[in-house]
Amino acid sequence: MVLLRKRLSLVVPMLAVGLLAVGCNGGGSTPTSSSAAPTSSTSSLPQRPKELKSAASAKPCELLTQDFLAQHGLTRPPQAQDKDVTISGPSCTFLNGDVRGPGAVVGISSKGVSTLAPGNVGADSSSAAIDVAGFHGYQAGQKQPDSSGDTCIVGLDVAEGHALIGQAADTSNPPRTSHEQLCTLAKQTAEAALNSLSAKG
Repeated sequence: MVLLRKRLSLVVPMLAVGLLAVGCNGGGSTPTSSSAAPTSSTSSLPQRPKELKSAASAKPCELLTQDFLAQHGLTRPPQAQDKDVTISGPSCTFLNGDVRGPGAVVGISSKGVSTLAPGNVGADSSSAAIDVAGFHGYQAGQKQPDSSGDTCIVGLDVAEGHALIGQAADTSNPPRTSHEQLCTLAKQTAEAALNSLSAKG
């Protein structure tokens, strides 16, 4: 799995830096750092409250409501990818109406959340456990030292072999959105998409 930062600068990416080389430093108080040893399996996560079977056929561009998009300024036409190799599944990029504003991506990964687990992200990144509406996963990101834009991602274990991905990035130089705000947007994006998936069952 790879975060796409480059697409954000063009059509907003899912953030373009390796997802395995991402971490979220200071993503607010919501995520809780894992006290367990690093793991590469979702077996260490608490059991999901229910199996969201709709994840297997979900269309990411349909998972965020118009109200959510308007609230966060994501008003440009969404850009769908049926087979996004960066996350091993379909994705949708939502661009900010302000070209200098942060963008968001929703995706459904067939590789689960294990690549975001502590110990599996890059040396210049970090990862923390996160719980969104009872569904567990990891929040990871990377703070760019060259001011080329920060990224943050939330991956939730929603079904066997499927993870819901919510990402946020700011590629303006210098970034106009703080890293903490990006991580908040990534979580809000994942939560909004999760609500839609849960309604589908």
